[in-house]
Amino acid sequence: MKARGLAGRRRSSTRIPRSNLSRWRPLNDPEAAQLAAELGRELVDGHPLHGREARVVARRDDCDDVAFEVEGAGLCVVHLTWTGPGDPRWPRFEIVVRLPEDD
Repeated sequence: MKARGLAGRRRSSTRIPRSNLSRWRPLNDPEAAQLAAELGRELVDGHPLHGREARVVARRDDCDDVAFEVEGAGLCVVHLTWTGPGDPRWPRFEIVVRLPEDD
C-alpha cells in the first residue's frame, strides 16, 4: 500500500515510556474494539490514515485523544470527533515518538 499524505512526517517508536503514561491508560478489549471501530467510521477516502490497519494502544480520559499504532505511520495520537464519516481533514492526528504528557 502506498503511503499517501505521510511524506515528511516523523516516524515513531512503538515503545511507550512508563513516564509518559500519566494521562494515558491502557484499554480492555471491548473498549479498544469500540475505539478502533469509531476510527474506521471517521476515516474517509482522502484522509492520510484511511485504509491502514490500526491497533489501539492507549487513550486519555480528559479528552478524545486515542493512541493508535498505524500501519506505515507508527504511533499516532488521533483526536476522534465522534461524528462519523465526513471531511477527510478530520480526525486530526499527529505522528509521535512517545505519548505526550501535556497539551
